[in-house]
Amino acid sequence: PEKPIRTGFFIADWDKSDVKDLAHLPTLNFLLRLLRTYADILTE
Repeated sequence: PEKPIRTGFFIADWDKSDVKDLAHLPTLNFLLRLLRTYADILTE
C-alpha cells in the first residue's frame, strides 16, 4: 500500500487472571508463541 500501517494496539483483559496462571506451562507456551508471532510481524 501507499502508506503502510506502522502502529498497532493490543488490548488484554486480565480481570480474572492470577500470577499462578502465568506459571501454567500450556498457557506460558501459548503466550510465548503469540509474542514470537507478533514480534515477527512487527519487525517486517
